[in-house]
Amino acid sequence: FLLSSVAFGLMGPTDIIDLPDKLWIILVGMMLLGFSQSFVFIPCMPEAIESFQLKYKIIEGYNQELDNKINDTISSLYTFIMNVFALIAPLIGGALYDTIGYDHTMNAHMFFEIILALLFIFFNCGVDVFKKDREKKEAQGKMRDIATSIISVS
Repeated sequence: FLLSSVAFGLMGPTDIIDLPDKLWIILVGMMLLGFSQSFVFIPCMPEAIESFQLKYKIIEGYNQELDNKINDTISSLYTFIMNVFALIAPLIGGALYDTIGYDHTMNAHMFFEIILALLFIFFNCGVDVFKKDREKKEAQGKMRDIATSIISVS
């Protein structure tokens, strides 16, 4: 997401970075956007399947027919959502372009991508990192208590 936001900033080009409006900068932004979106879109389906299996406690490989149905359903939902937003996004982008112009539309996309990146980091990494850190400190505290009780006994 962060690379996508940089790409939108280059495609603008944004006033924040104060880059000149050159064709090669826009092309680099488009290249970065295409490259970064492969990191966003490709892992979505396996992640959705894994989330579904974890939520409903389904063991992968135990029932091949159920696995095939889950894969087909997730694939259908993924394709449906992609196509719906492929229809809606140009309408929103066109309305933004008509009202605020190209540069500011790219800035809006850039800030939207930054917000998505922060939400992704917080909900996928942040909460777990703090939880694992807390569990590690608790385990270290228990080990320290055991070690001090062993030392005090001897």
